[in-house]
Amino acid sequence: MPEDSFAFTLLPGTEDPPFTDREYQAELRALGEALEAAGIDVASKQFMPRLQPGMIYMSLGRLLGEYAMPMAQVVVPAVTAALVAWITARGNRRVRIKIGSVEVDARTPEEVEQLLQRVKAFQEEAPGKNTEAE
Repeated sequence: MPEDSFAFTLLPGTEDPPFTDREYQAELRALGEALEAAGIDVASKQFMPRLQPGMIYMSLGRLLGEYAMPMAQVVVPAVTAALVAWITARGNRRVRIKIGSVEVDARTPEEVEQLLQRVKAFQEEAPGKNTEAE
């Protein structure tokens, strides 16, 4: 992951079906599509099963709930809205936010908002950030 990237993983709750379930996959796709619709350059990780010789696989890979985007786009309100919607949709869901080698889990909408504010502050304090103070 590039140094100027922000990554997050959507972690299922106890009420969630397996990650291969159609409904669960639809939720993951909808979140990615909502971010893209807001103009966010988001990349997602997928699981692609290994095919055996002679097999025909007629489905897309399964989303794993892992996403990455440029750090500058974290401040877009759609990011906060999408992550909060994920957490509140079902019980015990979490969002794991990763910047560099640091990973932190958020379990509530308030924790998501606090973490994204810290990400914004980190971005503003980053060495080499172009400032226009003069």
